[in-house]
Amino acid sequence: MIVLLSLKYMLTKAKTSHKLLLSTLWLVFVVYGFYYVYSAAAPYISGNESLSLPGFSTLTIFQIGLLFALMFCNWAIEAFKWNLSIRDFEPQIFVKSLKSTLVGVAVSTWMPNRVGEYIGKVFYVKEQNRFKGAISALFVSYTQIISTLFFGILGGLYYLWNHPVDSRILGVVLLSLLVVLIMFLALSRKEFIRKKLSLSNRYIRLFFRTITRFSSQQTAVFILLSVLRFAVFNLQFIICLQIFGASTPWLQTFLLISLIYGMQTITPATALAGLGIRGALSLYFLSPLVADSAIILSASYSLWLVNLFIPSFIGWLFLIFSPVRVEAKNMILAWLRHKPTGI
Repeated sequence: MIVLLSLKYMLTKAKTSHKLLLSTLWLVFVVYGFYYVYSAAAPYISGNESLSLPGFSTLTIFQIGLLFALMFCNWAIEAFKWNLSIRDFEPQIFVKSLKSTLVGVAVSTWMPNRVGEYIGKVFYVKEQNRFKGAISALFVSYTQIISTLFFGILGGLYYLWNHPVDSRILGVVLLSLLVVLIMFLALSRKEFIRKKLSLSNRYIRLFFRTITRFSSQQTAVFILLSVLRFAVFNLQFIICLQIFGASTPWLQTFLLISLIYGMQTITPATALAGLGIRGALSLYFLSPLVADSAIILSASYSLWLVNLFIPSFIGWLFLIFSPVRVEAKNMILAWLRHKPTGI
C-alpha cells in the first residue's frame, strides 16, 4: 500500500513537473520570438535608420491594389487545396474552407513552422473526421513544402553560380535537395511504403489510408496548385520591392526570393520570429540587387503585414465570434500538452 501511494505521488509530481517544463519552454519560445522581432526593428525604433516610404502615384496605387488582390489569391489557392483534400469524406463550401484556412493562419502565428495551420483547419471538420482532416491538411502542406524547397534549390544554385561559393549556402542547398528527393520519393511510393510497413497502430493505419487515397493525378494537381501559390507570393515580394522604389531584373529577383523562402522553410520559427529571420535573409541575399537596405526591409515587413498579419487578424475574428471557440481553446491546450483530443 505504501509503495502504491509512493508511486502515485511520484507520478503526480512528474505530471506537474512536465506541465511546468512545457510552460517554461513555451515562455522562452515566446520571448525568443519577440526578441527576434525587436532585434530586427531596433535600428528603426531608435531612429538610427528609417524605413522607406512609397511615393504615391497612379502606378503605386495600382501595385498596392494588385498586392492585396494577390493576397486573396494566395489564401484562396490554399483554401481550394484544403477543400479538394477533404472533399471525399467531408464536402465543404469554398467560403467555409477559406474561413478555416484563415483560422489556421491565426493559430499558426505563435506555433513553430506554421504547425497551427493543421489545428486551425480541423476546427471546422466534424469530430469523427478530424484525424483524417489533420492528415489531409498535412498532405496539402507537404506538397507546398516540396514546391518551395524545389524553387529554393534553383535559387541557391543561381546564387552559388554567380557568387563565391559559400559553404553554408552550399550545405543548405544540398540538404534541401536531399529533403526534396526523400519527400518526393515518399510521395510517389506511399502505397509501396504502406504495404511494407507493419501497421499495428490504428492511427498509423488511418494515416496511411488517408494519404494513399490520393491518386498520382490528384497529387500532381496539388503540386501544380502549390507551384502556382509559390509564384503568387514570390510575385508579391517583387511588387513590394517596386512599390518602395527598387528596380531589379525579374528573373534574378525571383530566384533570390525563392532562395529566401526556401531557407525560411527549413528554419524552425514562429511567424513572429520569422519576421526577423525574413528581414535578415532578405538583406543578405537581395543586397547585391538593391543597394538601399531600407527598401529591402520595408518591402519584406510590408509583405509580412499583408500576407500574414492581416489574414491572421481576420482569422482571429472568425475564431472569436465562432461557436467553435471554446472547443478550439481546448484543442490548442491539448496540443501543447501533447494530448490530442477529438482527432
